[in-house]
Amino acid sequence: MVTKAKRIAPSKGDDFETPAIVTILTGPESAPKSFTVQGSVLRRRSKFFDAALNGNWSASTTGTVELYDWKPETVLMYLNLVFHNVLTIDEEKDERNEERTDAEDSTNNEAED
Repeated sequence: MVTKAKRIAPSKGDDFETPAIVTILTGPESAPKSFTVQGSVLRRRSKFFDAALNGNWSASTTGTVELYDWKPETVLMYLNLVFHNVLTIDEEKDERNEERTDAEDSTNNEAED
């Protein structure tokens, strides 16, 4: 089966100038966590990374984005959302938050009575 080519504006296509492979360094600078991703996909799906990789940032030439003030878990969640359209959650942490919220709600209800 032949797939018909899509017609898009040149600005929406790949410029093939962005580094093909992008490295994202995150966490403490002394011991960063490294994520390696496809640059063109990252740029196409993220305005933040598009700006970082297509502008005055050093990442546009080095292919390395340094996000030392971001937690690796947060970057991983974001990358899963960007690349797979899936929002990952820490189920244990989510359950603890639900328990805390339930406890706060019952405390607030008792205070109102």
